[in-house]
Amino acid sequence: MNTTKLFVLLFLFIGSLYAQETVSQAMLSQADTSQVFVVKLIDGSSVIGRSNNVTADGFEVETTIGRVAIPYAKAVSAKVIDPTKIRDGYYWFPNPNQTRLFLAPTGRMLKKGNGYFQNIYLFFNGLAYGITDNVTIGGGMSVFPVDDFLENNLFYFTPKFGKEINENVSLAAGAIIINPPNLDEVAGLAYGVGTFGNETASFTGGLAFPFAGDDLADQLVIMLGGDLRVSRRTSLISENWIITGDDGGALFAYGIRFFGEQLSVDLAFANVSDSPIFPGVPYVDFVFNF
Repeated sequence: MNTTKLFVLLFLFIGSLYAQETVSQAMLSQADTSQVFVVKLIDGSSVIGRSNNVTADGFEVETTIGRVAIPYAKAVSAKVIDPTKIRDGYYWFPNPNQTRLFLAPTGRMLKKGNGYFQNIYLFFNGLAYGITDNVTIGGGMSVFPVDDFLENNLFYFTPKFGKEINENVSLAAGAIIINPPNLDEVAGLAYGVGTFGNETASFTGGLAFPFAGDDLADQLVIMLGGDLRVSRRTSLISENWIITGDDGGALFAYGIRFFGEQLSVDLAFANVSDSPIFPGVPYVDFVFNF
């Protein structure tokens, strides 16, 4: 199977996971009229309000500017939202990428049944999926070169286990296990990490232990980072790795994330401490959440 066919099958698989149930009379008839809904329409717009007057052909939504009649045929989805997430008439949906900074994991976990597909520099692709609220499994690979694909490309595996202690504290542990091309043994990092704060602003700190095969390295890696949501669809991200020891160093990355409810794009710059350049090496990734 060539690479193009592989990507087509991958996106079809993701699309099937993301498929939504259309809005029905039965769905809305069972709803509490005190609940606030966000209804997505087929033209891409959204209506926010309380559902009432449900009929066989459609329903009405009580909004801040009056009642809006919506036929079922024009509604793609309807879900209950927290009224405190509405600001100036707009729904501030949850940040879909709270489980990671750029590459580094945070202490937060994917919810059961949620996941994402990540593409970095077009040539590196990965998937992550929440098996339970406390267990996430992930992995990925490079897709270049195409000759001797299995022997010449990098593959990685990212198991993660964690727990939300309270709404402002989450802890996790896991590993980034890498199988480099043309090498007989795996390498990577075993880590523990904690995230402190809310979905608007948070700090993440952790320790990682490098290994190769059965051997642990003498050096310790410290990871520090955070995110700050500055608008409905924008966050500022910082991710920094500090390697201890006489031969140690540091990698610093900073950038911006543009996101919707499912899609996001990270644009960042990275630098190393021993030979920094301005503004840094560009980093780009695209993420589809499902």
